[in-house]
Amino acid sequence: MGFRRDMSIFEEKMRTALEEIETLKTPECLDSVSIGLFAEGRLFSEEKQRAEEHLVTCLYCIKQLNDMKEMLYYERHPTGISQKLVERLEGLYREQRVRNE
Repeated sequence: MGFRRDMSIFEEKMRTALEEIETLKTPECLDSVSIGLFAEGRLFSEEKQRAEEHLVTCLYCIKQLNDMKEMLYYERHPTGISQKLVERLEGLYREQRVRNE
């Protein structure tokens, strides 16, 4: 019973955090391509400098960069994930998409 309650609290906190992080996005934010190139170290000096200057001031883009780096890591270092966890994450993702529509 304690584990399920803890998971429920965790899931609610994650939903709230995901909803709040979107409110921090501004027109100056980096697009996903720029974030991906930055994460891989493939931006040229002027673009890289602009990205770095923005990243030190923007929690939204820092989160996006962190997510991108995490995704790249797991792409390069695959690990097994339980089917139950995959199903739960897919469910949370679908719920989030429905809320954003």
